[in-house]
Amino acid sequence: MPTNFPGVVGNGYAANIRCPNNADPGDTTYLLQMASDTADRTAWLKNFLDTLMPNGDLRGLTKLPSLAFLRSYAGAGGSRIEGDLVLVVGVGIYGWASGGTEDAAEPSIVLPTGLSGPGRWYLLVPVTAPASQKGIIALLSAVSTASHAMTATSDLALNALSVTVKSGDILVVTASTSLSATPAYFAQGEQRILIYGSTALAKCAFAMAPEADPYSITAITSHVVRTVIPVPPDDDGATYPLSQSIHLSGGSATITGGDTSLLTVEQYRF
Repeated sequence: MPTNFPGVVGNGYAANIRCPNNADPGDTTYLLQMASDTADRTAWLKNFLDTLMPNGDLRGLTKLPSLAFLRSYAGAGGSRIEGDLVLVVGVGIYGWASGGTEDAAEPSIVLPTGLSGPGRWYLLVPVTAPASQKGIIALLSAVSTASHAMTATSDLALNALSVTVKSGDILVVTASTSLSATPAYFAQGEQRILIYGSTALAKCAFAMAPEADPYSITAITSHVVRTVIPVPPDDDGATYPLSQSIHLSGGSATITGGDTSLLTVEQYRF
């Protein structure tokens, strides 16, 4: 029987617990002494565990496949005890609080089925989602084939998208559209990519010259603009509204914009 334990001064037992020695007699008296020593050690161990876990509060971890099973779980011994722990796969570790009275708010607070009084399961340690795969994580697009008449110094909204971002994401935004004039007179302006509805991230100027043929009634020109947006730390978790528009700054003819216009967003995470 060991008489010394790592990290414990002396034999690690209370003063009333003796350790065997060579002077012990080999008779029935010593057999009784051995039984007494064992009882003393058992009592010491129980007291030690009670100090670490008052009231014998030793709990195992039960594993359940879903929240539905947790709602109907009645405890390892048929009753829920303060401090019971349950691991719900894909959600996290729950602890039972017999005095809980909050309304159910899954997955944070779970109310057992049929329980009308106090007692709730509380999510103590949520499962951390694995890191997203590196590279492109989203590809969004919006297309419009509608035509809208434009006159000089006017603006035309074509397409809009929103994307939720994390700090460090890279967005590649591309906008393309075609413009036509009827009749084919001179016009000029810009295609723009906007964020938050007002700030121009990128723009591409265009000019439409009159056709040489005086009988021509339509001139068509296509334009593409692209910009790259790095997401700063302050925007972690934000939603970016992105839009595509045409600004016409001058022209003597009516411009039809938005014939097959396209806005795309590529979202990269590293």
